[in-house]
Amino acid sequence: MFKHVIQHFWVLIVVVLYLVLLLYIRVSHNNALPGNFYHNWRTHYLKTRGHTMFVKTNVSGPLTTLSESQGYAMQITLAAADRGLANQQDFQKLVAYYQNNQLPNTHLMSWRQRYLSGHVQRSHNSATDGDVFIADSLIQAARIWPSHQQYYLHLAHQLLQDILTYEYNPGQRILTVGNWADKHTPYYTMMRTSDVLPESFDRFYQLTADRTWLHIKNSMLNKLFLLSRSNKNGLIPDFAWIDSNKKIVIRKGKKFDQFSQKTYGYNACRIPMNLAKSRDKKSRFVLHRLLTFFDRERYISAGYSLNGHQLNTYQSPSFSAPVLYASAQFNRYASLSHREEYVLMMPSLKNRYYDETLTTMTALSLKR
Repeated sequence: MFKHVIQHFWVLIVVVLYLVLLLYIRVSHNNALPGNFYHNWRTHYLKTRGHTMFVKTNVSGPLTTLSESQGYAMQITLAAADRGLANQQDFQKLVAYYQNNQLPNTHLMSWRQRYLSGHVQRSHNSATDGDVFIADSLIQAARIWPSHQQYYLHLAHQLLQDILTYEYNPGQRILTVGNWADKHTPYYTMMRTSDVLPESFDRFYQLTADRTWLHIKNSMLNKLFLLSRSNKNGLIPDFAWIDSNKKIVIRKGKKFDQFSQKTYGYNACRIPMNLAKSRDKKSRFVLHRLLTFFDRERYISAGYSLNGHQLNTYQSPSFSAPVLYASAQFNRYASLSHREEYVLMMPSLKNRYYDETLTTMTALSLKR
């Protein structure tokens, strides 16, 4: 009898050890994928200058970086820090670069910096998406590193105030695309649809108690909602103009051609990622229309006309990664999510900053 008890005991021990091993392998595997993506992205794109870091965004010509890429780098570093893959020193170097490249007398970041013969050439304009990403990153850094909470929140306060001062159209209650799109230009009523970031706007309100951020959220979401309803596929254009009656209009002429109102392109492709975790009803409406459309597609192409026609026959991680990020949040889109996981199997190409940045952000967001 005692012998049988001992045998059962050792069988139980073996089973427990086996289950522990399986759990360890699963956890290690789940963290290995985002870890590999972060390591490759950091190796290929992050550059160090003294006590600062920035992202190399170009393939050839003078070394170039953007405020947009700085904001993404800060977001990626925070996500990596949550997994123990990065630290506060890494984040602080990105903050220092942002601080060193602010526009004169503001806390907005210069849109572009180029390094020529050892000197940096800074753009005199800002880009709102980069500034919003940076502000949101500072707020989230205060949560991750509470010992520096006041420092990061102070920087965020300063930047948010200047966004409202220089990158906001109070008549339309929308963020403009940059400080250059002021009321003296025809671009003052132009909205970049990928600047609709409801979760960020909520955090900005929680930090500042300024209801302007709620007005911006509601106004810009409403315009995104109307754009979604304007065609049978729910596809959103990269840019939209709003007239004095707050209706969406089409601006014609060659000078507007670079701001596409007719295609779901390399700006709008970020919308699924931007709306993925928002609980707002209009956010969900826009997101589910997009995901339903992509779920019907045999594959997601690199760009669409608003009538659903593919603009290219090839795929691009810039379009697929945000859809993977969003579809993974909902059981109903499991097949779409599995299909778009191809982006996680692609080798690093070392020369596609935008593709690999959005894919790295997606990899780091996957459940452990």
